Amino acid sequence: MGKMGKQSLCPPTACDCGARLCDELTGQCICPPRTIPPDCLLCQPQTFGCHPLVGCEECNCSGPGVQELTDPTCDTDSGQCKCRPNVSGRRCDTCSPGFHGYPSCRPCDCHDAGTAPGVCDPVTGQCYCKENVQGPRCDQCSLGTFSLDAANPKGCTRCFCFGATERCQSSAYTRQEFMDMDGWVLLSTDRQVVPHERRPGTEVLHADLRQVPETFPELYWQAPLSYLGDRVSSYGGTLRYELHSERQRGDVFVPMESRPDVVLQGNQMSIAFLEPAYPMPGHAHRRQLQLVEGNFWHTETRNAVSREELMMVLASLEQLQIRALFSQTSSAVSLGRVALEVASPGGQGALATNVELCLCPASYRGDSCQKELLRVEREGPGPLEGVVPSPKARFVPKPGHHVALRVVSLHSSQVLAPFQPAGARSS
Repeated sequence: MGKMGKQSLCPPTACDCGARLCDELTGQCICPPRTIPPDCLLCQPQTFGCHPLVGCEECNCSGPGVQELTDPTCDTDSGQCKCRPNVSGRRCDTCSPGFHGYPSCRPCDCHDAGTAPGVCDPVTGQCYCKENVQGPRCDQCSLGTFSLDAANPKGCTRCFCFGATERCQSSAYTRQEFMDMDGWVLLSTDRQVVPHERRPGTEVLHADLRQVPETFPELYWQAPLSYLGDRVSSYGGTLRYELHSERQRGDVFVPMESRPDVVLQGNQMSIAFLEPAYPMPGHAHRRQLQLVEGNFWHTETRNAVSREELMMVLASLEQLQIRALFSQTSSAVSLGRVALEVASPGGQGALATNVELCLCPASYRGDSCQKELLRVEREGPGPLEGVVPSPKARFVPKPGHHVALRVVSLHSSQVLAPFQPAGARSS
């Protein structure tokens, strides 16, 4: 046996104390600290977390932070004290997120869209800014970024400006919808044209597939030229369209394998959007696709598309295709009201704040500096002859004069192409 008064866990034959301690000599059960005898299963007032060996822990609530000084009790299981509004912590000893200056806990003076989780320092009130945000209130985009947005984890979007500058701002443009249902073509995967007609008095194109060979595994609606070209201002906007298909009576809908539903091509890149669910035959399918990088992937590699890559595609959009066929049992397909949002000055639409306006160098034009100006100069002594937007510009010399010219990039001074003036003869 141990020395007098030594405490230890007793075997069940020595005393009937369960998991509690007992005196080795007397066999009396010993209550753990801050519990209520004789059972010692409950905590004393202003304590919590009863444990059969270590007993209970004091609430130790912070007086300035509790609701009632006369009631400094806490939850008997968690130990949570009863805090005043805008006060948090187990002991009610700190300000809740969005407040500072314990114990008064005043609201942080921070811009919601630009602040990170936690909002501000609970002691000083200094705002916690997102990665691309600055200013005492986190209400300004950092240099090289624009468009402060609460939904953006970084707060502001980095300027792209096609690499010409890092200085840009949000546009004051508004969005309008462009729609042109003339000139659309329905193509098979081997580029064969499938006949279709425009329903009179509507914006709907309809194609009867009952005479179309079943060897066509896929059909795509291809947009006319009016949708293509420089569509940088459509970034962040939407592409809306309506699809409808009809199936043979009694046929069961068997969806085809997953394929791109919207394909954009430009600047030697092909990117695609994939529908989350198959449109069912007999039901109209309406899609509103936002033109942001998170909705697209590269068709060849399946890699994610960056903002810079999407801007490159939109700057020289060469092809827009919308998938038409989702089941081999379809007897007809239709396409309706394809509306592409574009941003421009004036108008009554929503503000296009995620369209950048770049402060372009003198050798660039376009809202995003997407158009590089070129100069036409003599091959030899002589002044600068002129500035043109592309190497395809034509320069006509005066009758009787022969002028050798070349086209040069104003940005890199690189000779892009020899230039043969109209009417000039090679010697």
